[in-house]
This record gives sequence, structure tokens and C-alpha cells, in this order.
Amino acid sequence: MKYGPVPTNTYDLLKEAPPGGEFGFRAENGRRIVPLRPPELGELSDSDIECLDVAIALYGNTPFWKKTQDSHDKAWEEAWNNRGSSSSSEMSVESIAGLLEDSDELLAHLATQHND
Repeated sequence: MKYGPVPTNTYDLLKEAPPGGEFGFRAENGRRIVPLRPPELGELSDSDIECLDVAIALYGNTPFWKKTQDSHDKAWEEAWNNRGSSSSSEMSVESIAGLLEDSDELLAHLATQHND
């Protein structure tokens, strides 16, 4: 999307969330999520929680403009430039993985995992 990548399923959930908070949160101005209950951490693995903690530490208090700037990498640019007249476009896993130093190894692993 224009301001950076957004997970499709999460975005769809937010668009469909009723305004009364029946899902355990409410969305404000289409950008801010306000939790209405404590998180169910038992549903997450230790590595899930660790990744979330790192993301919150890095970006929890970061201004919107900085998050936007940081998310506009080569993978985002490729998807954005290929969107045509749409307001969004899917980013390929290969494009995202290609940003890493050891991308060949990861791409080979992903190709093997998806050939079932």
C-alpha cells in the first residue's frame, strides 16, 4: 500500500471489525488499534513473542513518517511499481527474501518447502 506493506489478512480483519469492539479491539481512524482485553499469549510461541517484543522496542514509539520511510525498500518499490491503477499490490516472498544477504539459500529452502 502507499505508506508501506500491510499483511492482507490483518488488513481485512481491521476493515471488517465492528465499531463496538466485539473482536476484543477497536480501530481508530483506520490506523490505530486499541486493545479492549489482555492478549492471549498462550496462542503465541516463544519466538512469536520475542519477535513482537523486538518490533515493539524498535517501532513502538517511532513516528509514522519514519515507519513509512523504513518500510519503502526494494521489495515494496517493486510491488508498488507493478500495481497498475490499484491502490495496492501483493509483495512476493521471493522479493522480500531477496533483500537478505544469504537470499539464495533462503530462496532454495522456500522453493523446496512449497513443492509438495
